[in-house]
Amino acid sequence: MHLTIFFKTFIILLCIFCYTNSKAQIRNEFWARLNVTKEINKHFAIGLDIQHRRQADFYQHDKSIFHYGLTNGLGLYAYYKITKDWKLIASPFAYFDNLNIINSYREIFHSHELRSMLGLSKSIIIGKTRNTNRFLYEYTFVEKEESKYIIRQRFRLQNKLLFPVKKFNNANQLNYILFNEIFFKKQNKQISFDQSRFYNGIQWSARQTTLSIGYQYVYQITAIGAVNKNQWLLLLDANFWRSY
Repeated sequence: MHLTIFFKTFIILLCIFCYTNSKAQIRNEFWARLNVTKEINKHFAIGLDIQHRRQADFYQHDKSIFHYGLTNGLGLYAYYKITKDWKLIASPFAYFDNLNIINSYREIFHSHELRSMLGLSKSIIIGKTRNTNRFLYEYTFVEKEESKYIIRQRFRLQNKLLFPVKKFNNANQLNYILFNEIFFKKQNKQISFDQSRFYNGIQWSARQTTLSIGYQYVYQITAIGAVNKNQWLLLLDANFWRSY
């Protein structure tokens, strides 16, 4: 069953990849994240999210994903477990500092974002597989010109599958993760498709800490047209919520 899911997903991603790569620009990026979650009580927890992203220079056909800075981010989170499977997610504040290469002369536009989010997630177990569905609403102040901001709202729907690969003991386990996330945005009084993300990677779980390494393909509609992003992700998650 798992091999069938992997095969079908691979074929779908391959078709999307071939088609969109013929139509869009290709960007190569690296994305590192650190998530720390601390339990307050059995229903409530708080979290801290730290992000650092780097990029190759698309205009110079640069191949190094570590060459230039792209984004630094810091976000605060709160989680409330409604039931065993349902969870409320809130981020009252997140700040992003972005560096965008805007032409072949390596001119850089330095911009900032202030973001708040609210959402809901539900997890179910199917055999040995964990399926998590999540909806998030974003409200963001985006800097378009120096000290001039616009409001962007985004609606995000994610479906995530976690497959256990090998359990070594009660504390250590190897997992395979597959997810897709679709974004729609409302900006300048118009609602439109923003981007889709497809991720697959491996996860090492050790007690309250997980380390995930994987590849994420992003297809995004921007002001300059369609863009493909090849992103390599590194995620460290320290979860101190015993009833999570």
